[in-house]
Amino acid sequence: MTRILVVEDELNILESLVEMLGYEGFEAYGVLNGEIALREVYRFAPDLIISDVTMPEVDGFTLLQELRSNAKTAAIPLIFLTARTEREDFRQGMALGADDYITKPFKRDEVLDAIRSCLNRRAALVASYEERIGELQQVMSHTLPHELRTPLTSIIGYAEYLGHQPDQVSPDEIAMCANAIYRAGQRLYRLIENYLLYMRLSFAKHEHPTMYKLREHYIANPSYPAERLIREVTEIAEKYKRASDLHYDIDADVSVQLSSDDVSRILTELVDNAFKFSKTGSSVEVIVKVENDTFLMQVKDHGIGMSEDELEHIGPYIQFRRQILEQQGLGLGLAISRGLTEFFGGTFEILSQPEQGTVVTVKFPILS
Repeated sequence: MTRILVVEDELNILESLVEMLGYEGFEAYGVLNGEIALREVYRFAPDLIISDVTMPEVDGFTLLQELRSNAKTAAIPLIFLTARTEREDFRQGMALGADDYITKPFKRDEVLDAIRSCLNRRAALVASYEERIGELQQVMSHTLPHELRTPLTSIIGYAEYLGHQPDQVSPDEIAMCANAIYRAGQRLYRLIENYLLYMRLSFAKHEHPTMYKLREHYIANPSYPAERLIREVTEIAEKYKRASDLHYDIDADVSVQLSSDDVSRILTELVDNAFKFSKTGSSVEVIVKVENDTFLMQVKDHGIGMSEDELEHIGPYIQFRRQILEQQGLGLGLAISRGLTEFFGGTFEILSQPEQGTVVTVKFPILS
């Protein structure tokens, strides 16, 4: 049974609404102000809230703001019930995340239509999320174990080889095994770090309290570490044995609301993707500069590109044409780059065409 919490300081309206909703098959519970509602919402666990706007102690706007700021109550749909019809009031309520408005005096059918419409929208959203989660679970069940197992198998195999016949292994073989173990360890470390970072960014979308610390990072020193980015993108090119394919113009002297580590993570993930999905001999172009009061990072490749449908479905654990391309990784690179960019107030744009290449452009406002 659908639970509805009614918040109304006029007792006769409150009792009338609760009685009507009960008659229509809802489990309705009424409280006289927003302060009580903030306490009762955890006990009653409503599927929907109908709230007056003008109330003593805690008004409807404050109630909605408190609900939306808490991860446990942020998703509960709320319909405002009000005699205030000014455009500014509607705009304020919708900006805070209200789902609908009903004006007083109201009719029974208006209330029921608003409730059904609101519940139907939320049901469709939940179904979409559940479908997406199901797809991710299916992909993860095939991808994640394989991606973790590959470097672990390499580490265990080389370590076992060194341990079984230590007296018969030459110094050159020891060095070769050590390098292989190091590379596999680095790959495993990056997989885990990317996974954890994506999960942290996912929490950040819901304003999880521990994530506010991320926004405190910024480049306070206007001398930007361009040399570091040059070194890092060069190392990626060398990893793919394609140093001659890398062309860069990295020159920035800027302050933005973002740490140098985050800038590095965004750029290196994009560059790694560019090499991963393009052929040896085709160029990968990297630009980092200030342009029109904007900090710009752009990575361009001439690889396999993506279709419009693939662009719409970019996300974690999504690896397009995996059976053909056999790429490694969890498919988190673009998701992390986009997540970090948007989290810190930047813009993230992808232009791509199949078999022609991809251009990813990231922009951040410069701090004054």
